[in-house]
Amino acid sequence: MDKAIEVSQAQVNSFRLGRHCLSRRANMPDPAYIASRICGAQAQVMSAAEMSIGTRVEGMTASHVKHALLKERRLIKTWAMRGALHLLAAEDLPLYISALGHHLKQNVVSWLGRRGLEHRASDKISKAILDALEAGPLTRKELAGQVCRVLGENAAKWIEHSWGGVAKCLALEGHVCFGPSLGNETTYVRVDKWLRDSPQNNNPDRIPQDEASMEEQSHSDNTSAV
Repeated sequence: MDKAIEVSQAQVNSFRLGRHCLSRRANMPDPAYIASRICGAQAQVMSAAEMSIGTRVEGMTASHVKHALLKERRLIKTWAMRGALHLLAAEDLPLYISALGHHLKQNVVSWLGRRGLEHRASDKISKAILDALEAGPLTRKELAGQVCRVLGENAAKWIEHSWGGVAKCLALEGHVCFGPSLGNETTYVRVDKWLRDSPQNNNPDRIPQDEASMEEQSHSDNTSAV
């Protein structure tokens, strides 16, 4: 057995700062590369995610991050670690869905169930959401309006909730993500429409959950902030 390598706390700190492109900025002017390297940028506040990615490359600005997210679509905004919003590299989406999606979705399903949403009703709302998003991005209110025309007014509360409701379940399955904002309102889009050439669409079997969890954990350990 190989002898364990002893490292100091200073060496660990230096390694992590380097992996995070904080001790020396990256020479790769690509927001998706940075998002992948740091295991996603938390995006509960969008400007914070833009700053988190932009500060790691000389000359990168918030507009570069927006361009990668909304025009190139090489970044994707969705729920990930801790159930919080993150910007992820679009090509990494299958990894995060396989590693985290099932566990996080079960938490949301349990939360909705305690508030009275039955599985059968949830399935009907999920299908109606995907049908409504067939034509393109919709705000929460627009989405709820279209679903309610099919299933009745009671469906609205399971869609308009600020925590995501049933749409969050679909996002954690890799079917829905966030689209371009309309003023102060966020929109939802279908992943298969938004990322037509993404690995998510070309990998229907996805990565086995245990394999994905090990890879995600290994990546996180190597990039964790000090």
